[in-house]
Amino acid sequence: MESLAIFHAALNRRFLDFIFDEGIAGVLSGQHECDEFERIVELLENSHGYTLKDGNRRRMIAVLLDFLTECGYRRQGRYTADGVNREPAHGSLDSFEGEYNFFSRCIDYAGEYLRGGKPLYDFNGGCVDTWDEFLGNPEFEYARGVLAKKLYEGCRALDRVLVLCYGPGYDICHLQRYSEDVKITAVDYNGAFYEAARAKLLRPDAVQWIHSDKWGGFGSPLPFEDGYFDAAVFSCADPYIAGGHKRFVYEDIYRVLTRHGLMGIITRGYPDSQCGSDKLYQRAALCHDFAESVCEGWQGFYSAKQTRALLGEIGFDIKSLTLNECLWMAAKS
Repeated sequence: MESLAIFHAALNRRFLDFIFDEGIAGVLSGQHECDEFERIVELLENSHGYTLKDGNRRRMIAVLLDFLTECGYRRQGRYTADGVNREPAHGSLDSFEGEYNFFSRCIDYAGEYLRGGKPLYDFNGGCVDTWDEFLGNPEFEYARGVLAKKLYEGCRALDRVLVLCYGPGYDICHLQRYSEDVKITAVDYNGAFYEAARAKLLRPDAVQWIHSDKWGGFGSPLPFEDGYFDAAVFSCADPYIAGGHKRFVYEDIYRVLTRHGLMGIITRGYPDSQCGSDKLYQRAALCHDFAESVCEGWQGFYSAKQTRALLGEIGFDIKSLTLNECLWMAAKS
């Protein structure tokens, strides 16, 4: 879509503006690309007062450096602004304006967050409208539609579906559009989005809503018996799983699926500069990773290679990986 490319270009420009306006590009200018990461961290702590002791803020600097590399900010072994395209993006954002505004607010706050500020957004009641607008963006909605179609086409018998981390309810909307008979069970680690999700649905009472006190979040077992669900949908929450819990989360999803049950995941993969062909998308994914890092609990995108290996070890058979490695369909073997 042309409007998607315009959005990605605008987001890339927004991130570049932050890097230059914040003075980060100036600090890096002339530094050798082989300088140890710790050296760059020390420079930014001293020059900008950044607090880079914890993993998330340090990871943000690594993402920023990868983004600059993708933008051509390295020449002849050194960081340099020569060749970096800072031309403004042209065209209308159209339906992507809400997504752009969310990321722009996050990037605006990034300097304060890197200096030790509190997360900009959390998942409590006060931020529901913000997350509702952002998570309903056209990119995610298109992926949800494709996921729902693949589930219904790929399942021999789709009777019971788990929606894990249902959030504002968009995944449930897509599932209900395909079938009035499917039995959907929705669970999230808190109840902040319950009313927003119910309000979107044509048949909210057809959903079994699991109270948040029944599940303690990532790292806690799902409150369901083995082999109960024909399919599971897990959308936009993978980057919030702490690395130490990721295997457990997917092993537990595997546990509650029937034999040959399907799992659909929507998440970006951390860009692989050696493999990706859509450079504009890759840079936009790094913008996304950096921006949402200012939100409570964000852990960052995992590489598709890491995720594929992990799911294979657990016993999933990857059926398809599409939409720039954002949409996963996997079957319990």
